[in-house]
Amino acid sequence: MTSVVLDASALLAFLHQEPGGEKVVPMLSRCIMSAVNLAETYSQLGRYGAALPAAANQVQRLQIPIMAFDNQQAMLTASIHNITRGQGLSLGDCACLALGMSQKAMVVTADRKWAMLRLDVEIVQIR
Repeated sequence: MTSVVLDASALLAFLHQEPGGEKVVPMLSRCIMSAVNLAETYSQLGRYGAALPAAANQVQRLQIPIMAFDNQQAMLTASIHNITRGQGLSLGDCACLALGMSQKAMVVTADRKWAMLRLDVEIVQIR
């Protein structure tokens, strides 16, 4: 089974039952996530009012393998960030894309601005 790299936006859509979140459900058993995007998820859950321990528990119950953000990922992320400069991508976005590229996996996002990207990775938008 091919891995699916989950962006924080897609996980948050699922957790908050937002439009497109239902499309994440059949992918959950194949998902992996960057530690950077996990931090983004926790941060956003905190903005919605969740305490960090509760947010962590909510995500950990899903048992999504979290991939380390190491030097190789940092270099690829920086490279993508430089290539996509001007398209409004955050470093977190680029970290997600870098993991997808390095794992040769599909990347799933709720972020519409990714539609214009021309990178060597399959991008699936959930809304």
